[in-house]
Amino acid sequence: MIVDDDELESALEQWADAVEGWKEDADKAARLDAHFKAWCAATKKVALLTGSSAAKAEIELMADPEWHEKFLVVNAQNIVVENWKKKLRIAEAAFEAERSRQATLRQVR
Repeated sequence: MIVDDDELESALEQWADAVEGWKEDADKAARLDAHFKAWCAATKKVALLTGSSAAKAEIELMADPEWHEKFLVVNAQNIVVENWKKKLRIAEAAFEAERSRQATLRQVR
């Protein structure tokens, strides 16, 4: 039974590693998103204070190459987080499969 316990422990560790990886990258994504939104708000405020209309300020913001780069960085990090979510589901399924397999073996014995 020691081998089975090792397999269950390994599956649990992989799941825990996936949770930790997701947490780190989700936190990074949240920080990037907050910085991006703050930068957008500050940029629009400057445009409004210099006499631009809200619509013009929005268009000027999105036309700025810096907006494009920041937007892509935020979305690339969101993709990393989504990949972690998939890894989490796979790790959870592997753990549940191993747990179920061991329960079945206990019933057979």
